Formats: sequence, C-alpha cells, structure tokens
Amino acid sequence: MSEELREIETAFYGAMQRGDADAMAQLMADDCTYIHSFGSRDTRDSYIERVRAGFFVYRPCARPCRVSTCCAPPVSARPTPST
Repeated sequence: MSEELREIETAFYGAMQRGDADAMAQLMADDCTYIHSFGSRDTRDSYIERVRAGFFVYRPCARPCRVSTCCAPPVSARPTPST
C-alpha cells in the first residue's frame, strides 16, 4: 500500500472514531456506496447524515490492522427507534 493511501486511510479512520462527518465527507468520493459489516449500505450522503445523527459509534482499531477492501473499524450501531 502506498504511503499516501495509508495516510488517507489513517485520516479516515481517525475521523470515524471522532465522529467528524465533515472530514469523512471530504475523504469519500461523491458516488461512494458504503457497505457496512452488518450488510446494510448507504450512499455517501446518507452515511454522512447517519454519522452526524450519532447513529454510529466507532471504536479504535489497533494498528497494524489487516486491511482488506471489505472491512471497516469496529462499529456499534444504535437501533433505530420504532415509529
């Protein structure tokens, strides 16, 4: 993995752990589809909205992590209230 890509990944994971939706949005492509480890998927905009709403709480990921294209740092998702 290139050093530049590693820096971007580190910045994204840091933004996730801080809940910094603005920083995350800047690092994501406009046409990004985010597929969660629990099978749900979001567009970039719907994902960022859920981050802003506090739906996701990301925990630190010890480095070095084994990186693949199908995983993200550990996450806790709060259940959506029934309406």
